[in-house]
Amino acid sequence: AALVYVMARPAAPFQVKIRIEGRSAVVELGEREAVPGKLDYGFDFDGDGAEDRSGAAASANWLYPQPGHYHLRVRITDPRWNTSRTIERTIDIQ
Repeated sequence: AALVYVMARPAAPFQVKIRIEGRSAVVELGEREAVPGKLDYGFDFDGDGAEDRSGAAASANWLYPQPGHYHLRVRITDPRWNTSRTIERTIDIQ
């Protein structure tokens, strides 16, 4: 029964904290998504499809050039299993 529960339960929501200070944004992933030394992260802050920050850190910051409505995409890759997932959010910079 436990195996059926584990396989059938809905996936937990992604934990992502976005802190906006002026034109600066800091993105921090929650415990579930942040596995130091085991995962690779990519952050596309301006929605252009190119990662602005990448590496082993589960957090990143970005300074936007001007106010606007931006599309944030965070890629989380597990190189051991060759799996990847994406978190997408919208950021409004005043």
